[in-house]
Amino acid sequence: MFNEWQVVVAPAVGEMQEFLRWWSKETALERPCRLSVDLANIEDELKQAAVEIIKACGHMVEGSRNQSSMRKDYDLVIFSETIFADVETRWQKLRDFLDFYRLSLRSIAEQREVYAGRHIHFTYVSVEKTREILVLSSLINRLNASSAFSEMRLVLFQHPEKRDLPPNGHIDYQFTPSRFGKMPRLLFEKAVRNLGDETLFDKSIFMRCALDDDDVWLPWAMQEMSLNARALVSKGGRPKKSLGFPNQFLYYPSELGRVDCVRMAMVMTGSKVHIGNGWEHIVDRHPWSLPESFSSNMQRRFRHIGVDLCLAVNNRPLWVYVRRAGRLSATTKFEHYRDSPSTMTHIGDDHSIIRTAELIDQQFERRPIDFGIDPPTLEVRAELLGEKRLRIRLNLTEMVEAYDLTLTHLTATVNWGDTDGRYELDVPVNAEIEVDPTGWTERTRLVLEDSSTGLRFSSWVRGKEIYLS
Repeated sequence: MFNEWQVVVAPAVGEMQEFLRWWSKETALERPCRLSVDLANIEDELKQAAVEIIKACGHMVEGSRNQSSMRKDYDLVIFSETIFADVETRWQKLRDFLDFYRLSLRSIAEQREVYAGRHIHFTYVSVEKTREILVLSSLINRLNASSAFSEMRLVLFQHPEKRDLPPNGHIDYQFTPSRFGKMPRLLFEKAVRNLGDETLFDKSIFMRCALDDDDVWLPWAMQEMSLNARALVSKGGRPKKSLGFPNQFLYYPSELGRVDCVRMAMVMTGSKVHIGNGWEHIVDRHPWSLPESFSSNMQRRFRHIGVDLCLAVNNRPLWVYVRRAGRLSATTKFEHYRDSPSTMTHIGDDHSIIRTAELIDQQFERRPIDFGIDPPTLEVRAELLGEKRLRIRLNLTEMVEAYDLTLTHLTATVNWGDTDGRYELDVPVNAEIEVDPTGWTERTRLVLEDSSTGLRFSSWVRGKEIYLS
C-alpha cells in the first residue's frame, strides 16, 4: 500500500525557477510519502506548469483527483535511470538533448509487460534547466497516461557546490559528474522515497539499469532483461549479480542512416544491469558503476567484492546505441565488434531506428538462455615514480595464455597526447614498462598487437595523473 499523503503549502513565488528550487528541496526531505501540494500562494500564470511538474514527479495538487497507480501482484522490480544533460548549459545543446530524449522516453513508455514485474523509470534533471523541465513534465505525464506497463517519474536535483572528483579530468567526469561519487545513491534514494510505496522493499528480485539520454530500448527490453535475471537468480550463487547483454544494435548517421546488429566486446550503458535478491543488495549499486568489459579478469575483480558477473551470451538484442555527429565518444564502435554485423542502410534518420531493429531482429532464431564470460581484456595501470619515470603495468601473462600469443610476434605502442596533437611511442613488450611522460597532457592508451594473427588489444592507461584515465 502507499503511505499516507502529506499536505505541503507552496510559498508565494513569482518566478518558475523559485518554485523549482523550493520543490527540489521539498522532495529531498526524508519522508517516505507522497505529497499533496497547496498552490494557493503562487502566481496564477505559474499554476498550470506547477501542476504538470508535481504530477510528473508522482505527487498531486490539493483539490485534484488522486492519481491511481498500476498496482498488482509482482515479485520483481526494475528500476531504470537517466541523468538528463547533467551539467550542460548551452541552449542549442540542451535543445538537441531534448529532441534525443523524446525518443528515449517513448521507447520506455512502449515497453511490453513483464510477468509479475514492475518497471519504474527515473529521469533526473537539475533545477536550473527550467525550459527542459517544463517540456519533460508534460511529456512524461502524457506517456504515463498511455503506457501499458512502464511508470515514469521526474526527479529534480541541485548540483552540489563542490564535487569530490578525481584530478585527472577524465571527460566523463567533466560532462557527467552526477554519475560519480555519492550523487547516484543520493538521487536514487530521493527518487524511491518519493514513490511513497512501502511494499516495494519486500520483493524477491530487484534490478537497476540505466539508459543514456540519447539511446533507445526496444519494446521487449524489460522482458528480455527480466527473463535472463530470473534464470540467473535461479542458478544460485551470490545475492548480488551483474549481467551484461553483448548482442546489441548500433545506429550511425552515415550511409543515410545505418543500423548494425552485432556481438560486442564492449557492453555499454543500456545493455547491462545490477540484480539483487533483496533491497539491501541493490540500493548502493548504481548502474553507472557497471564495467564495459564483462571479461574473466573483470569477473575475478567483481568476485572479490561479492558480486557474480556474467554475460547473457544468447540474448535477444534489446537496446540501440545511437551515434550522432559531434558527440563525445568515437564516431564508430567497429573496433569493439566481435563478428561481422547484420546491417541495414538508407533507413533515414533516427526516428526509424526501432522499426529497422525489429526487421533485423526477425531474421534471427531465438536461442536458449545461457550465461558465460568473455576472455580477459587488456588491463593497463600506471604510477608516477618520479618527475620523468612513469611505470606502466599490464596483464601480459594473462593475455598471452588466453589468446595463445607469441611474445616475439608482439609489439607494444603507447599513444599519448599534448595540446598540439597525438603521438606514438614504441615500447618493449614487458609486464612492466617505464617511460618518460614529460609534456603529456591528454589521455594515454597502450596498444598490443600480434603480427602473426592480426590480433589487436588496446586499453586506456589508468592512474591518478592528468594524462591517465
